[in-house]
Amino acid sequence: FVLAPVIFFHRHASLVGFPWFGGEQSALRFVTGNLAIAVRQNSIVDVLSGAPYDGSLNGSLWSLWPETLCYIILAAIGVAGALDRNRPLLLLGVGSLFVLHAARVLLPEATYPALPTWLVLAKVSPYFLAYFVGTALWVWRHRFQPDWMTALLLLAVLLALARLGGLRLLAPVFVPVTVVLLGQCFSLRLRHDVSYGLYIYGFPVQQLLATTALIRLPWAAFLAASFALTFVFAWASWRFVESPWLRRRVPST
Repeated sequence: FVLAPVIFFHRHASLVGFPWFGGEQSALRFVTGNLAIAVRQNSIVDVLSGAPYDGSLNGSLWSLWPETLCYIILAAIGVAGALDRNRPLLLLGVGSLFVLHAARVLLPEATYPALPTWLVLAKVSPYFLAYFVGTALWVWRHRFQPDWMTALLLLAVLLALARLGGLRLLAPVFVPVTVVLLGQCFSLRLRHDVSYGLYIYGFPVQQLLATTALIRLPWAAFLAASFALTFVFAWASWRFVESPWLRRRVPST
């Protein structure tokens, strides 16, 4: 109800005809249709007409649904005790996910019953695998020490896989391991955690700036401008939404 009308106004020089209510692609339907986390409506009719990318107002949000499913599965894993006393179950689960992922990559034409129906239908299996590789790293975090050489070696392996082939198969394992190890090699303390706000607002802010003369700037300048404006939204989100709610959480005992 804010960014979309502004984008529409920039493209049409008027808000006359902006689809606030009614119709399958209205602004109201955009909000209500996406309330259940899974994105079912990507845009509002005519808002992105003529845009460099007209496929979505906020394409980043596709990942919210598989992320939420991972949280639900993680809760079940916790109930099963696989995060403490039954840790081999977690390794078994990660191994099984890798086998299914490898089957999906190496046998792209395979269908049911050669592969489970859910795997045939799901296109996000690599992200489930990457998430639970990260979960396993957290469970055994005390065994990992900051090591620049290992982290850089893994990064070199990723670059080699990207160049020579095999990245699609191994990325869900190597990427989270590399990112975690690199992250352990240095620390950065931020007074305000704007990471989630950057994720939420980056895409629509870029859609907004694409309606202005900034779209003619070199990509690096456009990126800098979009980051600066997105940072303002992200800071406001942290200051007035995220931080107050985090303070309301029940302290651990």
